[in-house]
Amino acid sequence: MEIQQIIDRRYCSRSLQCGSGNYNYHIPVNKYTPTNVKFSLEINTTEPLIVFQCKFTLGNVCFRSKIEAKGMQSQQEVSQEMTQGYQHIWSLPVAPLFDSGYHFRVAAPDLADCSTDPYFAGKFFTDYFFYFYRQCV
Repeated sequence: MEIQQIIDRRYCSRSLQCGSGNYNYHIPVNKYTPTNVKFSLEINTTEPLIVFQCKFTLGNVCFRSKIEAKGMQSQQEVSQEMTQGYQHIWSLPVAPLFDSGYHFRVAAPDLADCSTDPYFAGKFFTDYFFYFYRQCV
């Protein structure tokens, strides 16, 4: 199932920054989306850039019963995965989760990586934060 949903200013967070090198998007996932559907996030750039996946947080899993959910907890990971070029595609485990968050950093080669001070956002790189959430049925 492919929906080609464009993530644009409509999804910008009202409470967090959305501009000047920091973009925070809150993206709702339809509650009827099957939990086994694969989500791909595609980031396209107009010049050959590097996109780092700096961090991700996998929240609570959607279960049919509380017994299934017992022992499950959210997990947070620091990552340094990257892609280079014009088209950057990331497979994200969004569908089975009540909530999840992903931090991507876009930079020119050799200019920044995930460890670069956030102060330089908008100067040496652009940070994108994607927060997906859904109601579990």
